[in-house]
Amino acid sequence: MLRDYLFCSKPGIIVRAQDITSTVKEIMEVAHEVGNRPFCVWDANEGLRQVINPDDLFITKGNRDNTTAPVQALQKASTTKDAIAVFLDFHHYLTSPPVLSAMRTAFVMAEKHGASLVFVSRYISVPGELEREVVVVDCPVSGREQLRKALDRLLEKNRARIAAKIDDRQKELAVESALGLTVDEAKDAFAVSIVRTIRMEGKPRLCPRIISEQKRQAVARSGILEFVEPGRSLSDVGGLDEIKNWFVKRFKTFLPEAAEYGISPAKGCLLLGVPGCGKSLLARAVAGEWQKPLLRLDFGRVYGSLVGETEANLRRAIQAAEAVAPAVLWVDEAEKGLSGTASSGRTDSGVTSRVFGSFLTWLQEKTSPVLVIATANDITSLPPELLRRGRFDSIFFVDLPDERAREEIFKIHLAKRRRDPGKFDLPALVAASEGYSGAEIESAVEDAMLEAFSEGREVTTGDLIVALKNVIPLSVNRRDDIERLRRWAEESGFKKTSGTKAGYGERLLRILGGGSIDLSD
Repeated sequence: MLRDYLFCSKPGIIVRAQDITSTVKEIMEVAHEVGNRPFCVWDANEGLRQVINPDDLFITKGNRDNTTAPVQALQKASTTKDAIAVFLDFHHYLTSPPVLSAMRTAFVMAEKHGASLVFVSRYISVPGELEREVVVVDCPVSGREQLRKALDRLLEKNRARIAAKIDDRQKELAVESALGLTVDEAKDAFAVSIVRTIRMEGKPRLCPRIISEQKRQAVARSGILEFVEPGRSLSDVGGLDEIKNWFVKRFKTFLPEAAEYGISPAKGCLLLGVPGCGKSLLARAVAGEWQKPLLRLDFGRVYGSLVGETEANLRRAIQAAEAVAPAVLWVDEAEKGLSGTASSGRTDSGVTSRVFGSFLTWLQEKTSPVLVIATANDITSLPPELLRRGRFDSIFFVDLPDERAREEIFKIHLAKRRRDPGKFDLPALVAASEGYSGAEIESAVEDAMLEAFSEGREVTTGDLIVALKNVIPLSVNRRDDIERLRRWAEESGFKKTSGTKAGYGERLLRILGGGSIDLSD
């Protein structure tokens, strides 16, 4: 689409791109394809300059005509016949009335002279004054073809030392590992892999593990997405059989055979309910079972202070997830980032509402193999639109574990710590842990083992029961809140998993000497 607008000399084009260098090079290629149109680049430091080398934006021709000021640069570029002028990071000036006025005039002049003014930035939104004056293009993160070209260029430059020693299979795996990175980030990752393997192994190699490490660091620098180490498998999760079976079936929707059969790829699911009952653990276990990357999206980190930054952050997160697909996208504690949509127009100029709308649109329309798992504890803060049928494939309410689930949880955590569950009185532990969450049971196991270790002996069933009694579970501290969650889930008709029998809170109060416990927030 960008190339089409450039070929027809559209006067005003806004390009939202993460890979700035690749985008500028693509624009310059178009300038050469259509009769060597004059090609200029502007930034606030260098001003307007004519670039002659697509591989190095700093090799320029001619002087800069003192055009560091945006108004003068717009005037100069718009009156240069047939020019394509790229303005970098121009979003900083889009709140200035003089600049907006100059842009409208520049678009008129550019149309007269056959010029195109292209504004490229990671963070840019269209001011209301320019909505009818410009077109907007969203450029995806670099794909396999772009990354393979970048790798080939890197190897060609170092052909004498490297290229002959790296086969096509290594290149394919390297590109696969680099998906989600910009071209410049991928080149850095390839170079690090080559240098490190020469130093450690004595010969150059494109190591997928090293490249993946570099990708994790690049994603972490954004502060929005985070690569998370997956769990081992769904067998690490005690109970929740209905949800686990649901995931096993949904994995198959991403197979080619499913598309041939007429089945659409799964969107994902929303896990609501009591804290500490396995929602986050499930996200990790699903990625481990599927053996795919797990990315965690913290909606609270999406919001930025610059105009357009928040929307750009969400686009970048979605593009990164799609680039590394098949993958699991874990939206952690969704209520923290999506609450307040109803009042968004009054409190934040509609940013929250727009971001939420963009996320829902992507979720509804996505075709990429990205399985979304959203988790939430505070159901009341979630926008009603998120809970509407069709947004997710399923919505589950995760309750406190029942007797069978608690037995499984004890077995998992004892075995994880190299203890034979068969040597413990599991029925007694199950009875003593009624109303406890999986996280609270794990904490009790750790406390009991620490106590036994400090005394130089083996842990016993009695140690575990004592540790349980020393923990006041959420089912006591937040009894009323949990009951409200349960009633809400039942009235809303969501699928319920696990669960303990009614009256669990009252019974625990009696066990723990309930009269002295303050249940208020």
